[in-house]
Amino acid sequence: MDVIRRSVVLLVGLALAVTVARPAVSAPGEGVLGRIRSAFGDRFVNLDELVGAMRTLGFGWGEVIMALYLSTVSGKPVDDIIHTRTSGKGWGQIARELGVSSSQVGLAVASVMSEGRLPEAAGKPEPRSERPSPEPQTAAPGRAGGPSGGSGAGGHGRR
Repeated sequence: MDVIRRSVVLLVGLALAVTVARPAVSAPGEGVLGRIRSAFGDRFVNLDELVGAMRTLGFGWGEVIMALYLSTVSGKPVDDIIHTRTSGKGWGQIARELGVSSSQVGLAVASVMSEGRLPEAAGKPEPRSERPSPEPQTAAPGRAGGPSGGSGAGGHGRR
């Protein structure tokens, strides 16, 4: 019994020694947190608290970036965006309501995750363009059948 007890104590001691001697390794997600700090640190005084609160709510890293980015480009407080998301609205719907395209949000997430910075166009939402309705197509003068000329071959009828 004494041999087993001494062996256990020895193994625990060795494990502690190895743990202390090893260089510190970043906790999982520390790299992403560092990139978030690089991208948004100058925009949010309480960034670490905001990120911590969102992570506690179950937000993934991409969602954290989306909330921070949407707040940055829209001027809406990040707390309001978090509340809107936790009340059931999707990220796409939130972005649309703030006048931000989903492609901008995706680009921001990718840029922060990979490079720790916001894309060049960050800070201003894309202008929302109202697509003009297409002009009604009419048949060319002297031809029957509408836009294709009636031949069924895209206006290149055979003669």
